[in-house]
Amino acid sequence: MTDQKPEISRRRSLKIIGASALAPTALIGCTPRRIFRTTPGPGPDQEVRIPRHELSALPAGAALWVRAGAVSFVVRKLETVFAAFIPKCTHRGCPLDVEADGFYCPCHGSRFTRAGKVSKGPARMALTQLTVRATDDASGDIFVRLMR
Repeated sequence: MTDQKPEISRRRSLKIIGASALAPTALIGCTPRRIFRTTPGPGPDQEVRIPRHELSALPAGAALWVRAGAVSFVVRKLETVFAAFIPKCTHRGCPLDVEADGFYCPCHGSRFTRAGKVSKGPARMALTQLTVRATDDASGDIFVRLMR
C-alpha cells in the first residue's frame, strides 16, 4: 500500500475556486425578485398611492416592497387583484422572506400562502392584510390604506 495523496493540478483547483465563487451569484437568479420603493410618510388620509406602471412591471412571483414613513408593506398580485400585507410573522413578529409561492419566516419556519394564510405553523393567524383600492380614474393606480 502506498500513502500517496492524489494531486490536483493548478488548473483544476482554479476551476473549483471559480465555480465556488460564482455559485451564490447563480442562486440569486433562483429567488423571487424584491423590488423596493420608498415614499414619504402617508398624509392625513393614511393612504399610499402606488402607480400602476410599477405594479405592471412586477414579474410573476415578485413583490413590491414599500416603505412609507415608519411602515413597510408588501404588494403582490393575486390572480386579478392586488393585495398588500405587513411582512411580519404572526407567531413572534419576525420579518418575513418573500418567496414565489408565499412568505417564509426564517425564525421558526412558519409559511404563509401568497394570499397571507398560514400553510405551516407554528404561526396560527394569517398575515395582517391592508386594504387596497383601485383609483376611479383611467390611471389604474392603487391606494393602500395603512393601519393607524
